[in-house]
Amino acid sequence: MDQAAGDHPEGLGAYALDALGPAEAAAIREHTARCRDCRQHLDELAEVRDVLDGVPLEALLDSSSDG
Repeated sequence: MDQAAGDHPEGLGAYALDALGPAEAAAIREHTARCRDCRQHLDELAEVRDVLDGVPLEALLDSSSDG
């Protein structure tokens, strides 16, 4: 059974970027083990992360000559 929207943790994006501390990461792992919606969302975030990891940093920099 899906959980109510308010039960979903806000740290999924940070977890996907490996930017959480050990306790927060453990809480996300525990939650996603039982929440199909968050597990699916985390999988989608991981796909985006993987695509962005393949983008060269230079492509993200502003190359305008406006000073």
